[in-house]
Amino acid sequence: WDDPVNRELIDGLEAAGVRIRDEVSVDSTSQLLAGVTVVVTGTIEGFSRDEAKAAVEDRGGKVTGSVSSKTALVVAGDSPGSAKVTKAQDLGVPIVDVAAFRRLLDGGLDAVNP
Repeated sequence: WDDPVNRELIDGLEAAGVRIRDEVSVDSTSQLLAGVTVVVTGTIEGFSRDEAKAAVEDRGGKVTGSVSSKTALVVAGDSPGSAKVTKAQDLGVPIVDVAAFRRLLDGGLDAVNP
């Protein structure tokens, strides 16, 4: 970029319609869960384990396999792990169902009223 010859070449290519830089559009949901750590346990209807994890991560959140004081929310689907549910209860971490998980994905942590 700093070399005048390269800059002239790039400018000429752009003038000819060659797309040099991708325009990045930031989806409004991309950081909806920034800083939010979620634990998913049990079967989440409509999501594989990987899809549920990706849905949270795509919104800037983090999915972990164990409950800690840093966990913001535990999503408990069908047949959840009792140890995770018990630990969440002991730590006072909110436990939500699949419907609340969908609201979380659509509206962030504020959309969930555990």
